[in-house]
Amino acid sequence: MGDQPEVAGIGAMIKPNRYSILKFCELHPGGAAAACGQIFEGDRLVSVDGVVCKGMTAEEVGPLIRGPVGSSVEIEVLRPGDTKTTTVSVVRQKIVNAGPAPPQPAHTKGIRESLQAGAEKLKQAFAKTDLGQRMAAGGGIQEEEEGG
Repeated sequence: MGDQPEVAGIGAMIKPNRYSILKFCELHPGGAAAACGQIFEGDRLVSVDGVVCKGMTAEEVGPLIRGPVGSSVEIEVLRPGDTKTTTVSVVRQKIVNAGPAPPQPAHTKGIRESLQAGAEKLKQAFAKTDLGQRMAAGGGIQEEEEGG
């Protein structure tokens, strides 16, 4: 085997979404990405060590993320709903405990579903108001005339 360093990663899987945007889809328990606490499932991968990942496949990005055990890699992510990216330094490590991802903090799970459910409740509540009923009937806000 020689003097080649052992190659390791950050313990995360990335996959493209339907728009070919690479996102973290699984963080392995005990992996460096999960342990750092700054990378979450659903985060968009923006760059690796300054190399912009836009237009790249997961297979092309993998070798950028992997490297010698104990070396650092700079991962730039964009969280859902954020407009500014976050750069995280992660120390590569050998993955010894691959399995299902640990539960993520509550603020990263079900955000979309929660927002959609809340929006639907607001729509239903608005539909019951006088203005909501007038708008549904084709009307809208009407200003009252002064002087009666």
